[in-house]
Amino acid sequence: MLHLLQMACRSLFRQKRRSILIAAGIAVGSASVVLVTAMGTAGRGLIDDELDQLGINSIVISAADSSHSLAQPQLEQLRQESVVAAAAPVSVQMTSVAMAGQEGSMVVWGVDDQAQEVVSMTLLYGRMLNQVDIRSQNPVCVVDRQTAQKFYQRDNIVGKTLRVTVGGVPLELEVVGVVATGGALLQEVMGELPGFLYLPYPFLVSGEESQFQKILVRLKEPMELETGLDLATGLGQRQGDRSAYQAENLSQQKETLDSIMTIITWILGAIAAVSLLVSGLGIATVMLMTVGERTREIGVKKALGAPSSSILIEFLSEAVLLSCLGSVIGVLIGTAAVAAGSILFTGTPFSFPVPWGILVGVPIASAVLGGIFGAYPAQKAANYSPMEALRRGE
Repeated sequence: MLHLLQMACRSLFRQKRRSILIAAGIAVGSASVVLVTAMGTAGRGLIDDELDQLGINSIVISAADSSHSLAQPQLEQLRQESVVAAAAPVSVQMTSVAMAGQEGSMVVWGVDDQAQEVVSMTLLYGRMLNQVDIRSQNPVCVVDRQTAQKFYQRDNIVGKTLRVTVGGVPLELEVVGVVATGGALLQEVMGELPGFLYLPYPFLVSGEESQFQKILVRLKEPMELETGLDLATGLGQRQGDRSAYQAENLSQQKETLDSIMTIITWILGAIAAVSLLVSGLGIATVMLMTVGERTREIGVKKALGAPSSSILIEFLSEAVLLSCLGSVIGVLIGTAAVAAGSILFTGTPFSFPVPWGILVGVPIASAVLGGIFGAYPAQKAANYSPMEALRRGE
């Protein structure tokens, strides 16, 4: 085996430029597959984190119909459940906001003082909403950093006022806090997502009992849809109607999106792998040229008693070796590029993961590809008779 490898290396180095060009083509294809897969995996992880921070990993409890409502008693009951880590009322409305002489669309969240335990909000400046704000319906709000940048081109806008209409009622609110929220990455990348504004939920609720649209529930353990259904059923039993409330597991929607992104990543990887197929055609072309240039050598070997199988294995090993060398170089280059990108964007090497299956699978697939595209030239060389090979080599 070692002798065969030495012969293959010696043969490839006879035509250095040709071998380097073909290996470079394979390296580019292999590096592309590694890069695309790593970026897809990293992107999927980042989006999963963003959705988790937005509360997509929560269970949403809502009334089954208009004859039932969600109010403070239901909220307190959910908070007392042993499986519940946090629960917060949420009412959401899309509306126009005026500030600093400008107008823009925003998502207005009616929340209480425990909202940050369900929806990720990191306080940057000022303070969060507190119980006094909720009970007294103080005209205050918290905005996200994207909103501050949009209207004032800076992060700290604590003390500024804005005008917003909720439920047909115009309000003038003071900004008491600026937060970094889940969804910031999506807002920055897509550029069209509206900003978030958080105000005391009584401004957005209806009815004398402060009814709200939904309750977001975060469980202590990994979520199961059955757990959410049990919570909704427990709320209904208190009112004599087990079907009064319904539960929606938002993580299922996230799993669907994750599956879609996985498919997209593999499709992009497959597109990048097309260059490997093109390089495979290059291997076939180079090996056919090599067979044509070495027909006299083939004839001499056969005249000295070399069997056809040894000729076949010799040329086949050259094609496989050439493909493997290019693939390994490409994987190393792709991995180095991923590490450099990780350091550049996150400060930590390999925070963008490269799946081990790709690192191992690409060289193996390239070796198989080299064997497939090198099979015909190798078979052609093995089928030469000694006299025919010597005559063609003259």
